[in-house]
Amino acid sequence: KDATFQPELVLEAQIVETKTSLTDPSKNQVTLGDYQPIQITGTDRINEIKKQINETLTTAKVAAGTGLHVVANAPKPEENGYYSSDPGYIDIEVTENIHLGDVSVFTFNDNTTGTIKVQDANGNDLKTIPVSFPTEGENKVSVDYLLRKDVGNYRLYGEFDKEVFYTASPVNYPIESGSFKVTGSLTDGWDIFYNIYIGGPGIKGAYGQDLVLDQLNSFVQYANGEAQIIADSNQIALGTVIAGKVIAPNVVTLGTNDNITYYVNPQTGSDENDGLTSATAFASVDKVLSITDRAFDGDITINILNDVYDDIVIIGYQGSGSFNFQFNNNVMTGTFKVQSCSVRVNVYNAIINRKDGETTAVAQVYTSNYVYFSNCTFVGVRNTGNPSLATSATVAVYDNSFCYFYQCQMYGANRENIRASYGGRAMVHDCTGGNSSYGVFAEYAGFVGVRGTVPNASSPQNSQYGGQVVGVTSGNNGTTPSNPTTTYTSSWNSTEGNTWSMKYNLWRNTGEVKQGQWSTYGNNIGCWFFNNGPSSTVTGKTIKRMQFYCKRKDTGGYGSTKVTIRY
Repeated sequence: KDATFQPELVLEAQIVETKTSLTDPSKNQVTLGDYQPIQITGTDRINEIKKQINETLTTAKVAAGTGLHVVANAPKPEENGYYSSDPGYIDIEVTENIHLGDVSVFTFNDNTTGTIKVQDANGNDLKTIPVSFPTEGENKVSVDYLLRKDVGNYRLYGEFDKEVFYTASPVNYPIESGSFKVTGSLTDGWDIFYNIYIGGPGIKGAYGQDLVLDQLNSFVQYANGEAQIIADSNQIALGTVIAGKVIAPNVVTLGTNDNITYYVNPQTGSDENDGLTSATAFASVDKVLSITDRAFDGDITINILNDVYDDIVIIGYQGSGSFNFQFNNNVMTGTFKVQSCSVRVNVYNAIINRKDGETTAVAQVYTSNYVYFSNCTFVGVRNTGNPSLATSATVAVYDNSFCYFYQCQMYGANRENIRASYGGRAMVHDCTGGNSSYGVFAEYAGFVGVRGTVPNASSPQNSQYGGQVVGVTSGNNGTTPSNPTTTYTSSWNSTEGNTWSMKYNLWRNTGEVKQGQWSTYGNNIGCWFFNNGPSSTVTGKTIKRMQFYCKRKDTGGYGSTKVTIRY
């Protein structure tokens, strides 16, 4: 036992060797071995050390700004207020150690400069932050200051050379966010500072949304003094999750086993519709796929009501269900692709033309259990003089997939109309076509089984590298389709953006597009201009589809508000 250690050190050991000097006792030696520490638990000293360690970790991780933040409750910016260049402040009280992170200042003009200060309750400066805001609107500032509970009361002060936003009085103080509260201001309204990010024990969240990610992309939710939810942009930790539906690219949930019919009209439909009737059709097949669970056991029918000018790509749907595409003899210009599906995919009465510049097969099947084409026409391009402009195969089946072609027509390819490769299996039943080198072709353990006729190419069949073709008797030209109309895709970027102020009846000339009610500017109409590029390109042509792409400048403030676009 060695009492000089705290806590005391106690060991148990065996005596291995002793040496005794008959003339000098100071040279006596004892050699010990097989040490066994004796644990002493429950001492007051050990418990005190544990308590100190836990308190230190809690203070360091939670109170000192580790990124576990929410937005403090406050009035909404740019509502019920005014712009002023007068100085202002808000009074803050904390009952726990709270980290003050970002704050936002809403400026009326570009190139606003000023100073933000953290002060004690008597106005003495604790931290000074010079700021310069190059653009009007919301400007975020990192304050990064620990508000200590033993101090308790602070001021957040600001002064600027140009106007910034204030909420008009009266404001009903205090406005509490748990252990952080704002108790007043210089003006009796709310002065200058919005979207105030705070972190620490006992904090609560903001207007309209309880939790908001801060600049460190993480937050904590407390209840009864305990952290109930801890999350960042990569992970979330909580107790029990109860959810009606989970939507995520790496989560497969079992969907419906009902039979559902959707309608798609690329010309008159809208992806904002419900898609359940021809009058409320979707505009795209992608919309149907996006609302379909990745695993389902029902039958989903997709009625195509007009020509399609996009690829259709079906990837990763599992279960015993099926997709049933009813094209109703409408024309699709693009690639029809099925990949990694265990659900059955059936396609009826489609005319599928290759899109301009595409050299791969018009229809492609990869690693899928069962794909069925009935009474479909596939049109590629044969160009032996310039293979880079040709379709290599009209249709192709790869990677242990199975595909059944019943009474289909395949035209136009530099090599084959129907290809089975890398273990792909194709069943060809009374098919016609041609304008290629081979009607059917198998390679790399691919297999083609034939019942009836195949496309009548230069040669009806061929195989190589372990491929096999069985059952070919004759070819059939069928009815050669007319060459598909060439389609073109063009895009234009806007040459200018501007905002028309309805209140002042003038252009704001800021180079930005702003929409809706903007503080003292009144109602605004944002406009993009394209000069004559689009009109000169489409004059005399048939416009099949138009898409308009824009994005918000940021997602703060009113980022969830809907925008109306007219063109």
